[in-house]
Amino acid sequence: MATNTSTSEFSPKDYSFKFLFENTGTAMAIQREDHLIMFVNETFVKSFGYSKSEIEGKMRWDDLVASKNKKAILKKYTKFMNSDRLAPHMEEVWVSNRKGQDFILRGILNQIPDTQYQVVSFLDITSLKKTEYELRESKYQLRQLSNHLMQARELERKRIALEIHDHFGQALAGLNADLNWLNQEIKIPGGKCKNKINEMTDLVGVIIQDIKRLATDLRPPILDTLGLVPAIEWLSETFEQRTGIKCYLDISPSEFNLNPEQTINIFRIFQEALTNISRHSCADEVKINICQTTRKILIGIADNGIGITPKIANSEESFGIISIKERVLALNGFVKISGETGVGTKIIIEIPRSEGD
Repeated sequence: MATNTSTSEFSPKDYSFKFLFENTGTAMAIQREDHLIMFVNETFVKSFGYSKSEIEGKMRWDDLVASKNKKAILKKYTKFMNSDRLAPHMEEVWVSNRKGQDFILRGILNQIPDTQYQVVSFLDITSLKKTEYELRESKYQLRQLSNHLMQARELERKRIALEIHDHFGQALAGLNADLNWLNQEIKIPGGKCKNKINEMTDLVGVIIQDIKRLATDLRPPILDTLGLVPAIEWLSETFEQRTGIKCYLDISPSEFNLNPEQTINIFRIFQEALTNISRHSCADEVKINICQTTRKILIGIADNGIGITPKIANSEESFGIISIKERVLALNGFVKISGETGVGTKIIIEIPRSEGD
């Protein structure tokens, strides 16, 4: 940092410099290297509430730092002021005005060549930081709401699946048994009644299968009875049978100790990813990797299809991808979706393990 100790005094006498210094909308100060404030402009005076005669030649930066976390702020300030960079920046520095009201400044420091003085300009970013905080809080609340709605939807799916299976499934099973009994009681072979009963029995059988499929799609019973790994194995097998796309699984360990929220969200992530692959990828194979470390659950899903483009991966209309991202975020995880033309698409997910795992 250039200094000239022989220059003992500095005054903004140049008219153009003084005019700019006084009339800029940014709070500015000229200080010595020992941090004694020598000159301030009107914006600085208005910001802090002290008169020029109270500040100039009498106050240091230390006198303006807010009492809140003062030690840490002064350490940061000293590092800022002693930096050798041309224009070092400093953010989130809490200061107090004369009334004791705290606000936040962003500062830019420049050494005046061949002098022992520095020009410091400050921008009040209190309202900006408040807006940023409110946006973060709003985003957090929206994410919490989204997570709540997803969990509520899963509970509703589970309830409907049980209702379909227990009520309609059992009722149709009873009707099927009655039809079989009626068929045995009718003695006329090959008659119209027997033929009609056989048709009704076949139709009831088809409806029973449809109900089982619908209930399973809503909430696979295997997920609640056997856990995540068997559920993913079942999902992969049915996906392969339905689409002809070969699935290769690599899961370690064979069991995961997860809470219900993690279990259902990870399962739905796989379900959504496989659905997207079957609809859009033109792939003929998928590789699925799941492993667990002491801190994370790592998931990889890769197909050999046409490859997703960044535009589609970040599109607001790619609802399947949005669903995957939202579920990962609900678990405080990280997701990266990338594609290469003619090579395929990769989904990489990291989910932190909860303390109870």
